[in-house]
Amino acid sequence: MTAPPNTRIKRSIAAFFIFEEYKATKVRKMNWDAIGVFAEVIGAAAVVATLAYLSVQMRFAREASQVQSIYSSLSVYSNWPVHCYANGH
Repeated sequence: MTAPPNTRIKRSIAAFFIFEEYKATKVRKMNWDAIGVFAEVIGAAAVVATLAYLSVQMRFAREASQVQSIYSSLSVYSNWPVHCYANGH
C-alpha cells in the first residue's frame, strides 16, 4: 500500500527541512584561518599576562631597592659613634 501523492510530498518536504536543519547545526571542521585566529587570541592573552607579571615584579624590585637604600643610609649613621670611639675622637 503506497501513500497518496500529497502525503509523499509532505514527507519529502519535511525530510528536506530536517536535513537542512541538520546541516545548519552540524559541527564543521576548523579551517586554518580559524586556528590562526584562535592562536593569535591566545598569544595576545599571554602577552597581557606577561606584562602584568613584569609590572608587579618591577614594583616589588623598586620597593626593595628603596628599603635597601634607607637601610644602608641608617647603618652608616648608626655605626658612626662606634667608629669615632674606635679611632679615639
